[in-house]
Amino acid sequence: MITEEQKQKLWEWCGFQYIGGIAVPYYMTPNGDPVTRSSDFPALNMNNLVKWAVPCLYSWTLSKKSPGKVVLATVRSLGGRYGMAGSDDAAEALALAILRVVESK
Repeated sequence: MITEEQKQKLWEWCGFQYIGGIAVPYYMTPNGDPVTRSSDFPALNMNNLVKWAVPCLYSWTLSKKSPGKVVLATVRSLGGRYGMAGSDDAAEALALAILRVVESK
């Protein structure tokens, strides 16, 4: 399971920028749309990951391993870092693999 802190790290790595706020932090998406709170970050699903995270990667793969039906995600960042993770859910596997890259800094 991905925590709110990990979600924030992932979206910041994808280009979401903190732009201020004292009681409530405000963010801006890479295309300039405001996000009023970190809880308003996009959901971690394949559509949003392909839209925001995949362009930040050099390569990525998803493969389904039977019989457990576990999806294995492997990613390589533009900086050459690798991440790998598995989950029953493809979006979670991809997000966890990306987080391995993000947190390896």
